[in-house]
Amino acid sequence: MRRIDVALAIAAVALAGGAPAQGVYRCDDGRGGVLYADVPCRDGTKVDVQPGKADPAAIERLRRDEKAFAERHAAREAKAQAEAQAAREAREARMRAERQAEAERQGEYVGYPGYAWGGYWPWPPAPSRPPRPGPLPAPSGYLPAAPAKGALPALPVAPRR
Repeated sequence: MRRIDVALAIAAVALAGGAPAQGVYRCDDGRGGVLYADVPCRDGTKVDVQPGKADPAAIERLRRDEKAFAERHAAREAKAQAEAQAAREAREARMRAERQAEAERQGEYVGYPGYAWGGYWPWPPAPSRPPRPGPLPAPSGYLPAAPAKGALPALPVAPRR
């Protein structure tokens, strides 16, 4: 059991309206925990509870435990918020990519997000894909001169001085 539970159990027993002769017994619950009862149990020890008097060390332990709990809770909340933000950003990026892929499949121009012609750039953005090449030109009757088969090409000769 946690210390907070133990302190609360002791406080509840101490504040309960009962005969002052009744005692509080600390017992082992058999699972590694502690059980507080108003009847004696086997291998139990009697706890001296004095109503109206709080142990200063117990109060300090309780404050320390509450502070540690609050810090752990704040850390868990911060981690949960960071994970939620990362999931949101990943979902938005996936949706943008899906919209862009769908637009490209349909042949639409997909520009840069946030930029428009006449906005930030002095020139229009490039198209998303290059134009398709047209048919090749028809061959002409001219063929360049080629050296004879097996012959080496002629080297340029420098003029004599």
